[in-house]
Amino acid sequence: MSKGYIDCKKDSYMKYKKDNCYKREDDCIKYKKDSCKKKCPDKLEKEVRLACGPRGRAFDLFDQTGNTLDLAAVSIDLEGLISPIVKVDFSTTVEFEVETVAPGSVDFQDLSLEFILTRVCEDGIEQELQTYDYLRDFNITQPDGATLVARTTDPISFTFCDCVNTCSAGCCTYQMKVLVVNVDQVPVQTARIDVSFINAIAQGIKVY
Repeated sequence: MSKGYIDCKKDSYMKYKKDNCYKREDDCIKYKKDSCKKKCPDKLEKEVRLACGPRGRAFDLFDQTGNTLDLAAVSIDLEGLISPIVKVDFSTTVEFEVETVAPGSVDFQDLSLEFILTRVCEDGIEQELQTYDYLRDFNITQPDGATLVARTTDPISFTFCDCVNTCSAGCCTYQMKVLVVNVDQVPVQTARIDVSFINAIAQGIKVY
């Protein structure tokens, strides 16, 4: 076999190997690009959503000791948001009036409330997110026995930030409740929660 024939075969083999290698490399790059296009979203953007709840109810707190009252609720749609953060704002007013000529029981607060914020999403499980205490107590007596009336009107507001760690939360409802721990009805003349307001703002990553 001549040397020229061997060199020709060798050159043909090297050319085939080189062309085949380039082809496989191009196929690999094309496969990676096509695979990424299928898995990676076209666009990710921050999205903000706002929901305002209807005006809540007002309650007279006499004869409500031990009861939990639903004050206000708001529902917000989190569908399509990745790990959204929800900011909940609640506000109301508590009216309180007491006659201090009768100091009442020293073992109980004149008025003791516990505000409770909860969340329920599409899984139906209610979660308690935060609690806030409200206390009013006046044990003051006049030396001459005169009646001293103490009256307060307190604006109440709470802000809570909730990290919803799920990709499929759907619609979530935030509700503020109040547990009436105690109302001392001997000295207390007025104990009332006025109408309540609640709203929610959600921010998350939206896939387009």
